[in-house]
Order: sequence, then C-alpha cells, then structure tokens
Amino acid sequence: MSRPFNLALCLLTLILLLPALSSGAGLYKWTDDQGNIHYGDKPPAEARLQVIKGNISSFTTVNVEPFVFDPTIITPTAR
Repeated sequence: MSRPFNLALCLLTLILLLPALSSGAGLYKWTDDQGNIHYGDKPPAEARLQVIKGNISSFTTVNVEPFVFDPTIITPTAR
C-alpha cells in the first residue's frame, strides 16, 4: 500500500477512536427507599455521593475445561 493511504488510514482510525477514549463517563449505583439497587450514568438529584476509586470491567472471566474429542460417543446417522 502507498504511504499516503497508510497515513490516511491511521488518521481515520484515530478519529474514530477518540470519542471512546474521552468518554470517561461515571457509573453510579444507588439504592432507593424500597431497597432496590439502580445503576446509571447520572445519580438522582437527592443522592449523597461517595467517590469510589477503582477499575470497572465489563468482562467476566470463566474457567472452561479443555475440549477432548471422544469418537466413541458419536451416534451413527441414518442414511
């Protein structure tokens, strides 16, 4: 590929990723009077806020056993 094309592709990628980097919106969790837990990007007006520092991840790790192929459990198909 040509150098101007590579530069344009890099610039386009940066332009598309910049909003994601600067979005740093807060996540709020609160409990209402009935004990229900709510989550949102804006707290209710009457909320008393407590700053909690840490990393928020939307990924959950799952342990998975490795797949072992056992040809003896395959049932023959009717033809």
